[in-house]
Amino acid sequence: MHKNVVAQIRKATRRKYSAEEKIRIVLEGLRGEIPISELCRREGIAPTMYYRWSKTFLETGKNGLTRDTLRDVEDFLDKLGPLSAKRKNNIMVPVKCLFNNARRRGEIRNNPTELIRRFKEEKPFIDPFSFPEMKAFLANVDPHYVPYYSTAFLSGMRPNEMLALKWLHVDFDMRAITVREGRVQGFEGPPKTLSSYRDIDMLDPLYEVLRQHRLTTPQDVTHVFTNKHGNPLAVDNLRNKVWYPALQRAKLRKRTMYQTRNTFASLMLSHGEDPLWVARMLGHTTLQMVYQHYGKFIRNRMRRDGLRFTQGLAEAGGLPGAAIDLAETKKPASPLPERTCGLPNRREGENPCQP
Repeated sequence: MHKNVVAQIRKATRRKYSAEEKIRIVLEGLRGEIPISELCRREGIAPTMYYRWSKTFLETGKNGLTRDTLRDVEDFLDKLGPLSAKRKNNIMVPVKCLFNNARRRGEIRNNPTELIRRFKEEKPFIDPFSFPEMKAFLANVDPHYVPYYSTAFLSGMRPNEMLALKWLHVDFDMRAITVREGRVQGFEGPPKTLSSYRDIDMLDPLYEVLRQHRLTTPQDVTHVFTNKHGNPLAVDNLRNKVWYPALQRAKLRKRTMYQTRNTFASLMLSHGEDPLWVARMLGHTTLQMVYQHYGKFIRNRMRRDGLRFTQGLAEAGGLPGAAIDLAETKKPASPLPERTCGLPNRREGENPCQP
């Protein structure tokens, strides 16, 4: 009787793994970077469960390219629910890798996922904070989390990288933060991409924030940022119980927590910092992502953007109805105006960014 009760309790409290989590775990095992036993221990599953998942995924592809198999993949995508196109594309990456690996090993002759097109993704909305907004937010956030958000604004790190950051990877002598891990759904593992393995320069304000934070943190604490009980942060609690309430108290419009990273990039570029350095700080291998997402914030401080064209047009007599003052073209570049959220001629004291 006692054993039956214990078994029922274990069954009721057993963690349920989503299809996305199972795929991630199986794919990591197939990579062979760590032993299966260590992977299972880290993920909290029995090795028999891992091998059962692996067998199920691989056997799914052994039927070859048939309507049923292709329909199975499409049904899998439909059952994911109302997820964004980007999230579904990310889920399909390990799925396609599983089928590709099976085909290379000769276990299947065709790959049904090759016929699955990528979902059309919406361009991410870049909505950075201005300096006054950043100060207003930090003045209204729970003081315990000020070091976390100050670091987020001053480093450009992704939230999952911040959650997994350990004091071991903060080098005060070299003034650098080493990104080696990310924390997703409560599990810590490799960062998002290979280029995400990087060293972030600690600027003077960031160095001071982390130095003061270290002085007030117990020496036996592993993670740099923890909750008030000393445990690693959970992104959902951080977002819903700290981030959004602070935005509301500061009377700022609602934004995603990822905008701290966009704020770092946009402010650095708008103040004339080298785009290549910004890309390295963000973990991008090329400038393409920087120009694609933050191109409008880039300003050339040695001369005003488009200056040579404007001067040439002025020397050629200009265009009808568009007189150009040559003296104006020789003035140095002015700083970017404060963002007004698209509202013209706001009255003094108004906050146009207020929700």
